[in-house]
Amino acid sequence: MAINITPRLIDLTYEALLKSYWRKEALKKFLKSSNISSTFIATWSDDKTKRIFLDRLFNGLQQTAKGKAVILK
Repeated sequence: MAINITPRLIDLTYEALLKSYWRKEALKKFLKSSNISSTFIATWSDDKTKRIFLDRLFNGLQQTAKGKAVILK
């Protein structure tokens, strides 16, 4: 069964993460608890902003059914 998510849901989820987690460590902890790979989270270098990291994360999540399920969750 294909998971269908709307662009609006993606935008709302993205913006909620960006605004809810002011600190990188708090966001990392949340992402780990949301089944985002620790390996992927470890690629977040200190010189990259939350927005740059979330852009890369959400781009990747939208590519697979499993990733879309994570956004829905």
